[in-house]
Amino acid sequence: MQAIVRGYLGEGSSSNPLNFDISFTSDPSGSSISGTGLWRLFVFSNTQPDGSGVSAAPSLIEFSQQGQDSTTLLAGGSAVLNGLTASLDLSGQTCSQFPYICIELQKGGNPNPDFVLLGQTLRCVAIECRGRFEKNTEVCVL
Repeated sequence: MQAIVRGYLGEGSSSNPLNFDISFTSDPSGSSISGTGLWRLFVFSNTQPDGSGVSAAPSLIEFSQQGQDSTTLLAGGSAVLNGLTASLDLSGQTCSQFPYICIELQKGGNPNPDFVLLGQTLRCVAIECRGRFEKNTEVCVL
C-alpha cells in the first residue's frame, strides 16, 4: 500500500484536517473483489514509523461517506482512492509525542460480498507538526 498525506498537525489542537490518497495492489494469484462497502481506513498518530508504538487520536474513515467504498480491485491490479479526509484530535498532545501518521486499509464493516484481506495494509509517514496555536491572543512590543 502506498499513501500520500497532505496537511499538518497542530500541537494540542482538537481539529487537524488531513487529506489522503492511497493505492493498493492485489497479488496476481489472488482473487478480484467487486461489490459494495468493501473498504475503510483507520487513521491514527503513533510514536513509531512502523505503527508499533503508542497510538493516539484514532479516526475511522468510512468510504461510503466519500463515495469510494465500492472501488473494485482486480487480481494482480491496483486500486486508487483519492481525496479522502480525516481529522485527528490531538488535544493535550505535543508534537514530539506522536511524529507519525499511520493509515491502515481495512475491510469495510459490512462488505458485500465478504472477503479476506491479507498482506501489508499499514503505512506510516512522518508528518509536520506545528507548535501550539493560541487563539484570541494579542502581542504588544514596546
